Amino acid sequence: MTSNPNTFEYALNHNEIDDFFRGKGRYFVRSPDYFGHVHGANISGQVCRFVGESDENGEIFEQAFLTYMTGLDVTGEELSHLLANLSSYFAEKNRGRMAGVNLFSSHDSPTALLLQRYLAALDHAGLYDAAKPELEIHASYIEKLGSDVVFACMREVEKAC
Repeated sequence: MTSNPNTFEYALNHNEIDDFFRGKGRYFVRSPDYFGHVHGANISGQVCRFVGESDENGEIFEQAFLTYMTGLDVTGEELSHLLANLSSYFAEKNRGRMAGVNLFSSHDSPTALLLQRYLAALDHAGLYDAAKPELEIHASYIEKLGSDVVFACMREVEKAC
């Protein structure tokens, strides 16, 4: 019996990381509750399985996530994908399923700085205020899981205004 292919690994090997994190094409997992993509299914299933296979896979995932964040467009839709991925990541990290992955190890980690720059770009584009309720929902959830990184990035952006 062969195991199901890991779609995260497939995305890595086919330069489709952006599609994976956005839930496009083969990476779309339909929610039973609404018509959108369930980001958590890809993170909890595919990414956690990949990360659990070897110590070096955690670093590979970190690099892939940094690459994804670097390529984000400044839109509300992109922000929604990012926040859903972040919430899913922190949920799995809290469950102990992301051993060896430290995307947001501090407020000045590369991923935290990218998040802060992205939020500043949203502000510069005039989209931050409209996005703030969604940001606060995810930031509160992530804070309950043990990280205040989203709130810290929001404070930095708001302080710069």
